[in-house]
Amino acid sequence: MIALLLEKKPRAPGHVAPEAAPASDERVDVERVVRCARCDHTLARARDRVAVNGAHTHTFVNPSGEEFTIGCFSDAAGAVGYGAIETFFSWFSGHAWRVALCGACAAHVGWSFHGNGVFFGLIVDRVAD
Repeated sequence: MIALLLEKKPRAPGHVAPEAAPASDERVDVERVVRCARCDHTLARARDRVAVNGAHTHTFVNPSGEEFTIGCFSDAAGAVGYGAIETFFSWFSGHAWRVALCGACAAHVGWSFHGNGVFFGLIVDRVAD
């Protein structure tokens, strides 16, 4: 008797079975990321945004007079360091810095800052959410 209940009934030709609705505890969790504005390479996860000196974003001027607005991240796995770690003209007291490039297209996307730990400052107009 049980075998008869489990037996599949024949379907009409061209019949399409409806998709099963996801269980209430199932969800598609798409992680938000920050990407290189030039090539769309993933640089960091949005959840890695951090406040440094009380704020996530900061605007600074370098010795050449160029202004940069950066967003701070605890990690930027898609960026690669370039050049030596420098202490000259650091924007964050107690931190040395190093240029950070996109790991795919080598665009300058920010800096890594090295002190008691490491964080990244990604240039807001060179990245996309």
